[in-house]
Amino acid sequence: MSVSTLNNSIISYCEFFDKLCKYPSNIDIQSSLEAVKKYYNNYKTKESLIKEIQDYLDKLETETAYDILLSYDKPENLWAYVHLMIETIEGKHLNLWEQIRSFSDMNAFQNGMGKLWSKGHKTVYTIML
Repeated sequence: MSVSTLNNSIISYCEFFDKLCKYPSNIDIQSSLEAVKKYYNNYKTKESLIKEIQDYLDKLETETAYDILLSYDKPENLWAYVHLMIETIEGKHLNLWEQIRSFSDMNAFQNGMGKLWSKGHKTVYTIML
């Protein structure tokens, strides 16, 4: 099992998403995407996991420099969790994995990443699409 900070998890998810946008027909990337979707759909049905995410979000709002440690078996597992965190903090389902991506979803994705980022962290990661 691997462990990553939330900030590093966001970076790795953005790097994956960037590859997905640039090379959508790549077999390995498509395989990862299917795994992310599988984990994401599984996570959405777990009330305890949604409660855990909400608790993390509350801590991010109240702590000045709080970075969450996330453990995962596969990177796709981690990316699905981060995506669900971004959706939860934005209060919106983000349809980023399909062919048509809306501008408002992209804005919500960026805003969500900014809200999740540890306030004590000096690096800013911007995904350019």
